[in-house]
Amino acid sequence: MKDEGGRMKDEGGRMRDEGGRMKDEGIGRMKDEGIGRMKNEGIGRMKEVGVWVTGNQLQLVDFTDDIVAFQFVLETNVDPHAQLASGVPADWQMVVNQLDEDQWFVGAYGVTPLTSKGLIQFQNDAKRDIRFGQINEIPVKYTPAVNVPQHFVLHAAYPNPFNPQTTIRFDLPLESTVDLAVYDLAGKRICSLVTGRRNAGYHQVEWNGTNDHGQAVSSGIYFYRLQTDTGFRATASMILLK
Repeated sequence: MKDEGGRMKDEGGRMRDEGGRMKDEGIGRMKDEGIGRMKNEGIGRMKEVGVWVTGNQLQLVDFTDDIVAFQFVLETNVDPHAQLASGVPADWQMVVNQLDEDQWFVGAYGVTPLTSKGLIQFQNDAKRDIRFGQINEIPVKYTPAVNVPQHFVLHAAYPNPFNPQTTIRFDLPLESTVDLAVYDLAGKRICSLVTGRRNAGYHQVEWNGTNDHGQAVSSGIYFYRLQTDTGFRATASMILLK
């Protein structure tokens, strides 16, 4: 992404590189010398960090402490429209630069270490491959995501109507903070089914017609609502029979 004067810009407005080089005065690790090399003496002796792409997000396979920089060379023939993933600390800055016709450099760094698995969010569905990558000074190992959903989905409860219990399934393409709860017709929250961080994947939980105190609720129509920290929100209904 270059303007007419050859200046490279990150579309998110986070950083501008006036000379086509990617500068990192604070860390001094992220540099594009014009040919997309990533320098790291002795990295072959260091453990690899696993990454994969799920739901258009490049993320760590397993969370790793003390990450303050990452850089990748992507093979794609279109602009990857890369942005920092939600959850990346606010002090991080991102650099995106087209190296040649089908290669893009994407890197970022910050002072505050990462606190979640998400690294890069892609804004399109274009095919892309990771040619090279480093996290801090550690080489990455790309692992194709297996059996990971592509979209957030809240499924219909089954059985429905039900007695004495029903199963609620939901799909997460990304690791997310989840809140799944049951509400009555008046909108009162009566039972919290899932709260907290959950990995990307397929999930299910059972509801046995009781409230948060373990007391049986009356028969009737109830709503269940799924919300995530990514902004996804969905509500569906179910009927409890007695």
